[in-house]
Amino acid sequence: MIPRRYASIICSSIAGLAACWLIPGSKVERYAFLVTTVPFTGSESVIDGDGSPEKPYANKTSREPDFKKISQPLDITITDDPNRIFQQSPPSPVDFAIILKNLIRLRQNSVSIGIPLTWTDPETIPLAALDKQLDSFANLVTAAPLSRGSVPSPLPAAFRRGSISLSQVHGNTALVPVVNRIPIPGVLLGNEKSLAGFTTLESEPDRNSLPLIAIWDDRVVLSFHLLAALNHLKISPASIQVNLGRHIYLGKNSCYIPIDSYGRLSHFPATFKSIKPKTFAAENLLDATAQTFAQHDSPSAVIRNTQPAQDLPSMEFSNSLIQTVTLFSNPSHGFSIKYYGYLSKDIELLFIAALLSLIFGIQNLYPGSEGRRPLIVLTFVWILLHFPIVHLTATWIPTLPALATLCVSIYFTRRKTNQYRRGRFQLPW
Repeated sequence: MIPRRYASIICSSIAGLAACWLIPGSKVERYAFLVTTVPFTGSESVIDGDGSPEKPYANKTSREPDFKKISQPLDITITDDPNRIFQQSPPSPVDFAIILKNLIRLRQNSVSIGIPLTWTDPETIPLAALDKQLDSFANLVTAAPLSRGSVPSPLPAAFRRGSISLSQVHGNTALVPVVNRIPIPGVLLGNEKSLAGFTTLESEPDRNSLPLIAIWDDRVVLSFHLLAALNHLKISPASIQVNLGRHIYLGKNSCYIPIDSYGRLSHFPATFKSIKPKTFAAENLLDATAQTFAQHDSPSAVIRNTQPAQDLPSMEFSNSLIQTVTLFSNPSHGFSIKYYGYLSKDIELLFIAALLSLIFGIQNLYPGSEGRRPLIVLTFVWILLHFPIVHLTATWIPTLPALATLCVSIYFTRRKTNQYRRGRFQLPW
């Protein structure tokens, strides 16, 4: 018959080793991670990852933003022009050229135009004047919807400049929408320096989702929202990294935008939907002075269409544009994403071996039922240490395998006294 002290260690070892292999990624561990992290981050938390080195656990939380510290782009709105300042409504190419010229006059050199610049049968000279005016900006983002057709088109230069390489995307890119054409003819995107992003994807009919990336040939094109935010932050698309199913990292500390496996925004904090933009009607730019415009001081401006006569997808895009760009421009204020590392199996096994050695020593130092009390105390101490260790080190430690090992050892610490153990480990004093 195996002595009880050896039966305790053998069964505890089996429990600890089994827990090391079976618990990671299980519902039990995810619930334990939720209990560990949510009390410190708030109620609007989403648990991500499976605890593996490839997909470590992460806690995605919506933060309550400090609106005094939030940086917003200036909201330039195209209205119905009630005073008939412009030639046409919606504005003609000449009107748009005047709007852009006045923005240059008012020293606004970073502009994102969230309206596809296309007209039916436009005159050649006004269109050429607008096209030339687009090159006056140091930082310009233009927009167009994208779709997928049977006959592909070459990737326009502005979309290529605003895109990223496939090497900057990590994960299963087979789920990302694929596009190959602009469904509207003759859209102006700028010439030499401008970047272009998509407003909508016709292949994504779900208007409740917000796709942020799409694949065109060997490049990954970005949404207008994301490019406008990068323009506001003065960040190059080459500096971002996309982790599908996790986040888009903007290249700055704490600048993470959570996305799903399809490259769509996975969470939008409700607080950002109530943001009041710094609005300036486009027709007021003509009479604006530098002093008046300075009251709306902002690193960039976004031009959007607020006319009620536009189609529903365009209206929905415009209505949420400023709030979305503001959110992406302040990701550290709206999103909190904290990743927790995971110990390798070798380190976990060494930890369990050290714990078994400690348990064996306690059982021999305190024979019989006397050993239960220090083991129970050790269990509670480890539970209490679990929370500060996880949060201070941002590492998910093998607490559950340790608890499995301790619980089995406590169960096998019987009331009967093992005389052999007491005699062999008799203290000299």
